[in-house]
Formats: sequence, structure tokens, C-alpha cells
Amino acid sequence: MLFLAGCSTSTNQTIETLGYVFHKDDDIVLTSAQLRKIPYASAYIKVGDLPQALVVLAYANGQRLSWMSADGVMFVTEHGRLVKTIGLPNDLRYLGYLDKDPLKIARLDKQPSMVWYSVAEWSQKYTSGYPLSMHYRTVDSAVLEVMDEPYKTTIIEEFVTASPSDEKWKNYFWIDEKTGQVRKFKQQLGPSLPVIEMIFLKPYSS
Repeated sequence: MLFLAGCSTSTNQTIETLGYVFHKDDDIVLTSAQLRKIPYASAYIKVGDLPQALVVLAYANGQRLSWMSADGVMFVTEHGRLVKTIGLPNDLRYLGYLDKDPLKIARLDKQPSMVWYSVAEWSQKYTSGYPLSMHYRTVDSAVLEVMDEPYKTTIIEEFVTASPSDEKWKNYFWIDEKTGQVRKFKQQLGPSLPVIEMIFLKPYSS
């Protein structure tokens, strides 16, 4: 399904008129009323030390959602996980075995003891397909405020090991205790790469 493609001029006007520039000096923080006026599903995103930006849904193909910033950077998610980027200095260009992703096939807030094996590729380094193993545990619970609405969430830690470098890092997912949806994540893009934080604001409805 296509949302913003084919009408990119309108999309850019919508974003730029409201002043949502990806490389602003300050974090973008909008009121709930401002967010509700945006005619697309939207999310906050923060890449490393860059200011928080707003992204809007550009495309949807089932649960594969492509979010676009005002300067054309694309972030692709599936079931609340970042699976691809386009326009960053070192893009995540492939993440494999998504059909086995615990975020898709199980309620991690109910079954945190799962293990997942995947393969990833990046545009500048580690391009040959690096094996990843992921282990999970529950670390906390929190009430997440999104557009003035409180959501009870369970925070799941994902411990990632990349082979053959044996580099390790941790990702975090805030899972809605009522629906099982990911409301927020902090996900490292890859070995020695920035952490990307994303908070889903106006959800996509298929």
C-alpha cells in the first residue's frame, strides 16, 4: 500500500510547513493537538546524539512500515523492530529470518526466555552477512505517556552477539501489556554503530 510516494511535494510541504526539519538544533517535541493534525501515522526518532526528529509513514506493505524524515531518510520497521535504513552514513540494509522474530511470533512480555538467530548486512562495513544471536529477558515495567495517553509496558532486553567479531550490545523494547505491540524501542544499528530510539505516536491502521 502506498501513502506518500507519488505525492512527495505534498508530503514535504506538510512536514516543512510545520517546521519538522530532521537536522534541527533542538529536539522536536509537539503537543498532542499538533500531532493529531498530521494526516499520517507518525513517530519520534532519535539517531545517536542527533536531536529528536519526527517521521511520518510513507509506505506500508503488511507489517513492513517505511517511515520518512523531512530530509528523506527512511527507517523501515516490522512488528516494532528496525529492519532497514536508507540515507544514514552506514545503513542497515538487510536483517534476515524475520519470520522467526520473537516480536512477531510471541508475546515477549509473557515469554522472555526465547532465542533468535538472524543475519545482518550494512552498507559500509560487515557487508557479507554477519550472524547474530539474540537472547531476551524482562528488565522492568513502565508507564509510557504517548500523546497524553498512559500505556502500561513491559521492558524487554535483547542481548545481541555478532559473529565472528563477538561484538555485543543490548536493545530494548517497550511492549504494551494490553496489546503486545511495541510502543518504543532503543536499538543499536549494528556493531559500533549508533543507537536509534523510536517512539510510535499515531499508529498505523491497516
